[in-house]
Amino acid sequence: MIPSLSGPGRQPAPRIERDVLSTRLDSEEDPSERSSAVAPEPAEGTPSSLAAPEQLAALSSRLTELEKAAGQLPELLSRLSDLEAAVGQTFSALRREGGIPPFPPRALQIRVVGSYVPLFHESAFSICDDLDALLSGVGRSLGDFKRILDWGCGCGRMTRAFRTRLPSTQLHATDIDPEAIDWLSRNYRQFAEYRLALTIRRPPTPTACSTSSSG
Repeated sequence: MIPSLSGPGRQPAPRIERDVLSTRLDSEEDPSERSSAVAPEPAEGTPSSLAAPEQLAALSSRLTELEKAAGQLPELLSRLSDLEAAVGQTFSALRREGGIPPFPPRALQIRVVGSYVPLFHESAFSICDDLDALLSGVGRSLGDFKRILDWGCGCGRMTRAFRTRLPSTQLHATDIDPEAIDWLSRNYRQFAEYRLALTIRRPPTPTACSTSSSG
């Protein structure tokens, strides 16, 4: 409150002096009161300063989820590749054989051809075509032979194709891989007779077809 400048024996202060004094007293008011009086209210829909840490936390959580998903991408791509291989092999078997005997495990297929791919099964029929093309040069074909030995049969890729192409041919198969021969003996018994050859490096082999010439 501005004190009175008038009183007994005193003359009222000139107007200019009163204005200067009023301005000086206004400047001595509590700054917090003055700022609170003039601070604008936040507009509706405008995030307050307290929302910023919450937004940063949400963003950090989202980035963590994205990093986790990115870490799983190689595994998902690998599973997709395996699925593509399995589907490709299944379609080939349906088309070629009208049935689906089990395919060799992934590890055995990789041991034979170096990868797990859709054309594992189909490639054996391409090899049969190549063999027939070679035999045609001497006037023969795979179908001319009563017995065939699949030397180094692996997990039975060619043995299975031979049986599909040559249903009445007597097939024998041998390999030095005990795991492959064990799997074949349990799953591909209908295709051929199998023998494990641990020490044999070249024919003749102790198989039935080695006792007589193929013809």
